[in-house]
Amino acid sequence: MQYDAIAVQAFDAGNPANAAQVVRKTVKEPGQGEVLVQMKYAGVNPSDVFSLMGVYPGFTQLPGVPGFDGMGVVAKVGAGVTAFSEGQRVTSLGWLTTSQGSGSWQQYITLPQEKLVALPDGVSDEAGAQFYINPVTVVGLLEVAAVQPGQHLLITAAGSTLGRMLIKAARAEGIKTIGVVRRPEAVQELKDSTGCDEVVCSSTEPLAERVKAITGGAGAGSVLDCVGGDMAEQLAAAVRSGGTVWLYGLMEGLSFKGHGAECLFRDVGYRGFWFFPWLESKPHQEQQAV
Repeated sequence: MQYDAIAVQAFDAGNPANAAQVVRKTVKEPGQGEVLVQMKYAGVNPSDVFSLMGVYPGFTQLPGVPGFDGMGVVAKVGAGVTAFSEGQRVTSLGWLTTSQGSGSWQQYITLPQEKLVALPDGVSDEAGAQFYINPVTVVGLLEVAAVQPGQHLLITAAGSTLGRMLIKAARAEGIKTIGVVRRPEAVQELKDSTGCDEVVCSSTEPLAERVKAITGGAGAGSVLDCVGGDMAEQLAAAVRSGGTVWLYGLMEGLSFKGHGAECLFRDVGYRGFWFFPWLESKPHQEQQAV
């Protein structure tokens, strides 16, 4: 049986959308312990854009189908499969076949049964399609940020899906949150929808000064940033002495502007966070727990 897939034949760093082409593929029948899934939803994350550009280490094989998030329905099971049945809604513990050129941006995909997770009835298809990348990243970022209850965590692009998840998860752990947005009208909406303690509009307010005022001069306990660019310089001035600006995305481009004086005189550091090696470094039981 033939089906449609979105594949990359050649990377395009200048215009990533041009790298995505619809192609026809042949269904791979499930073998021993494998499950054929008919995809219903597949997410689009910054990692997917990086994949199209050719800069993402998790997607290097060409031609290949990108996509790290999604959900579908079991279409067929192979011999020895006992955990799943036809018609069951599933997502994946990471579409790890993406690194082999077979991600979630296709109508059908065949996976080992141990890589699948059944979706509970109370979880919608749309929510199930966002099960992996963002939630696991939230768990990892809060772990590495190591902000204690009562301290402040500074979160950029706070109005994004991941930013909102971070705010709610941090608050559930007793951490005070400071969100950064660019549009003035987003300030009150973010407070109302997430409970974010404070929201700073970076286009109208001096970011570092506002954060210092909110924290009594101490600075945020840590910074979680997916923007990079020029903002990274301001973030170094907004974090505590000895604190870290954690870069987990680069929305402003592949380079960013750091603040040398803050690094030199206040021991502020910049570090990157990529959740794949973070998760894979953990024993299997801890991965399952995450």
